[in-house]
Amino acid sequence: MVAFEIARQLMRKGESVALLALLDSSLPPACQAEAGSCNAVVEQIDDQMVASILREEGALQISDEDLQRSSPQEQLTLAWKQARQTNLLPADTGFEQFKRIAYINCRNLLAVKQYQPAVYSGPMAFFRSSEVLELFAGQPNALTGGWERLCQAEITTHVVPGKHSEMVDEPYVRELARLLSLELSTQSQSVQIV
Repeated sequence: MVAFEIARQLMRKGESVALLALLDSSLPPACQAEAGSCNAVVEQIDDQMVASILREEGALQISDEDLQRSSPQEQLTLAWKQARQTNLLPADTGFEQFKRIAYINCRNLLAVKQYQPAVYSGPMAFFRSSEVLELFAGQPNALTGGWERLCQAEITTHVVPGKHSEMVDEPYVRELARLLSLELSTQSQSVQIV
């Protein structure tokens, strides 16, 4: 989303954007509240909110019964242990470091929920992981992620093998690099250099 907004603002200022490439990005949800109240929510983040978001995102596996009996601090400790056990974090990651990372990720998620994008008019390439494409199979915007609602130009789509989290790892990154190079060479042929 950061790349989308940068490209949009550059074009708004009259700059040329040869290509906007998005890697399996979700379409940003519109914030339902006023901007001021959304910012207030982000400022009020605490252990309970972080634990709740981690649970919603699947990063904290806990039964409803155990959830009722445990404090937010205990829930964060459990999430930290689970993340290390499942190799989402290196085994030597300390609890305080995990907590800082969790807070940052939760702030980022809340910021995404607040973001209200405007339309982008330049060229766009969307790289979808095969795993996510399978998850959304049969849905009308499975390949584009719905970005056509915010992009006036045609969106070029590419499928990269593997899971979303593996797109930039070997061996899948080779295919991503090949497709991105192809897209860049196609775009550079259509852009007049002055």
